[in-house]
Amino acid sequence: MKTINGIVCVAVYSDLPKRYILFGKNCGGTGLYQNFESNNLTPFGEVGEARQAFEQLLRRKSDIQPTGLCQITLKLADDLREAEKLKNEKALIAIESVVDINNGKPKWEAVLLYGRRVKGCAGFDSRAELCANGFKPYRDEKIKYLYPRPRMRTNTAYEQAVHAAREIIRQDLCFATISTFKLRKIKF
Repeated sequence: MKTINGIVCVAVYSDLPKRYILFGKNCGGTGLYQNFESNNLTPFGEVGEARQAFEQLLRRKSDIQPTGLCQITLKLADDLREAEKLKNEKALIAIESVVDINNGKPKWEAVLLYGRRVKGCAGFDSRAELCANGFKPYRDEKIKYLYPRPRMRTNTAYEQAVHAAREIIRQDLCFATISTFKLRKIKF
């Protein structure tokens, strides 16, 4: 189980549909920041470091508008077998990653984070990219079934996230796992 805890810059694309982007520490290249989904999931360690990156983002002339800093916490299962340990968590996401063919382990350099599909958000079956759905993870939800007889059933966050991860594996032929997801805005 890998734990990631730190600070990220949150920005929004100025064009429609509304889409967010997370920036973490730069792990190569120039500048102070890099897309969190392509920097090995590396957040900033300190608020001062994140604030400098945020200010650099503000000075940048582009279609991205920085909106703030957030505390991010992820607890990644190494694979779906280990995901069982996250069964009682309330906010989960699915993560798609490429696999290093030399050792068969996931490379966290280029990932896609998926949460639940929300109204007005493009997505695949039951999942949507976290940056497109407004950072909405899977949560327990009650579903009303009408057939064969009316009844209520709770789909747990765990069931939904594991289903999404299995669909990623099946459809995209990529490595997938699940993770807890907490994103809390901080004042700076």
